[in-house]
Amino acid sequence: MEHHSKVRKFSHSVEHNIGSLLQGDVSMGDMIRIWLDPWLSDVPLRVLFLNLILLENHKGCLTSEMFEVSDIGVVWKWEWKHSAWSGTEEADLLNLYQMLDTFQPSEWNKRILKKVNIFAWQASLNRLPTLSDLTRRNVPVDSTLSKFCSEDEETGAHLLISCRSAGQIWQNISSWCMIAQIYAFTVTDLLSAHDYYRLGRRKKEILYGIILTACWCI
Repeated sequence: MEHHSKVRKFSHSVEHNIGSLLQGDVSMGDMIRIWLDPWLSDVPLRVLFLNLILLENHKGCLTSEMFEVSDIGVVWKWEWKHSAWSGTEEADLLNLYQMLDTFQPSEWNKRILKKVNIFAWQASLNRLPTLSDLTRRNVPVDSTLSKFCSEDEETGAHLLISCRSAGQIWQNISSWCMIAQIYAFTVTDLLSAHDYYRLGRRKKEILYGIILTACWCI
């Protein structure tokens, strides 16, 4: 009974946050700093590209502040201290862009916040900082068991799909959206679940945004 009570409370919290995020509430801000946080790899960009961060005017800038999504893809907006590049700096910039090429969301949802899209992109690449992933990076944790159910190792797939708490959330969201139960076996399945419903283009886009936002809230 205690577990079901926790699930209900958590589910209500997720639904509340979905509403605020879809409406564009940015009070929580973006949690990913482009240079200082490990998001493209296990190592922050400031470590990989020391020459470039020395040229950056805003070293603590958020990832969401540094790009725009256009018809040609993601466009990065850098603010360098000078425009005259040394050979080493040019080589580092080329390597940086090669890494950033992976940051090309196949379905960028413009109805939701950038940080939610970034989270979904990280989840699709299995780069979420779960307890299992932190252990793999040699970060000390008390236990790798899921904090929600304490029954299985906390991986991205468990956190978003196979955990009983997650399953209850998808059941509630399915009911809320008046669609058949959302089922998925992998994170990739979950992120493409909206395509399996016979909905119009706009409704699919909205459902996709709800699924991404629910993942972020979890």
